[in-house]
Amino acid sequence: MAELPELEYLRKVFERELSGKRIIEAEVLLPDQVHVLVEGDFADRLTGLKVTKVRRRGPFILLRTNAKDRLVVKPAEEGHFKFPGLGTRRPRTLVFVVHMEGGPRLWFLDPAKTAEAYLAAKDKLDDVPGLMEQGADPLGKNFSPERFHRIARHNPDLTIRQMLMDETQISHIGHVYADEILHRASIHPQAKVSAVSEDQLDRLYDAILDTLEAACQTIEDRAQPIENTVRDFLRVWNRKGEACKRCGQPIKSLKIEGVEAFLCSKCQVKPKKSK
Repeated sequence: MAELPELEYLRKVFERELSGKRIIEAEVLLPDQVHVLVEGDFADRLTGLKVTKVRRRGPFILLRTNAKDRLVVKPAEEGHFKFPGLGTRRPRTLVFVVHMEGGPRLWFLDPAKTAEAYLAAKDKLDDVPGLMEQGADPLGKNFSPERFHRIARHNPDLTIRQMLMDETQISHIGHVYADEILHRASIHPQAKVSAVSEDQLDRLYDAILDTLEAACQTIEDRAQPIENTVRDFLRVWNRKGEACKRCGQPIKSLKIEGVEAFLCSKCQVKPKKSK
């Protein structure tokens, strides 16, 4: 699943490659995953419009146009964009195509068939499920230490990992970067928010910013094709059995709500069960 650093890189690439360009062709290949929330046809509505701005909101990418239309995409588990080369064969997982004047051609693909795309009016974006319910953007100006502490105070019964991954509170941190953030902050993922001290919350806030900003910079520096997911620089995620870069103990994993989480049991001490 694309998380905030990957989506931020995508936004920057789209700003560079798509903004200011006119759409000369659009096509839907998998109509069950493309929802037209305005009158008319997806291709007819988009053809001739100019992309004016690209935004990221939580797990969504939004393409603004010079009309009222907004193309909103939620990649979900395996959805991804691609700039195909000339002559590239169209796979069966291709959801939609947008062709820009003078290039490039943009594909959106989804092997898992869980991604969703919406064509909506700018004043009806609340019709896109989940879009307007997103919480604070960790890279946004309004994500202050005070706001983070308020989020924690309002969610005492959640585990700290659940709070980080709740899109209505903080958006968009998935299980990959939750593991990285908690390791940097030396907090066990199963610790209850109510049991985390003020000093630990301060450390966690700093870890959120440091982890996400560093990841965004690394991904941008690598400048890989947009369909590639760059995560080989991460410190604990998917590194079970490898030495912790801080203390040298082996990285372990445990299942949390059906998802494998990675941590260092020495740096991130498991909380004691309350009697």
